[in-house]
Amino acid sequence: MAEPDLGELGIPREPPGRGSGDLRVHVESEVAAPITTLFEVIEDLELFASLESNTTSVIVTSSHQRGLGVTSRWTALDPDNGEEKTFDEEIVHYDKPHQYAYVGGGE
Repeated sequence: MAEPDLGELGIPREPPGRGSGDLRVHVESEVAAPITTLFEVIEDLELFASLESNTTSVIVTSSHQRGLGVTSRWTALDPDNGEEKTFDEEIVHYDKPHQYAYVGGGE
């Protein structure tokens, strides 16, 4: 499958960086579901977290549950050593049902 030219769509490939220690991760998957269904799952952070095997909890820390500016605190087990890690995320780009981008960092 050919990658769409995201520049023509006006969708950024990645959010702007916040610091020199930023780690950028790009994930791409083919899913046998309509894009609207997929987006409903990934924007529902509690549902999405329940589908992630290493995630132990997610708490939405913003006043709203979905959309631009949503902040959350995640706890997950490191797959390499089983240690619990905590990190915060913020949705910084939101264009339903095409793309959302988040930035985060943790302990």
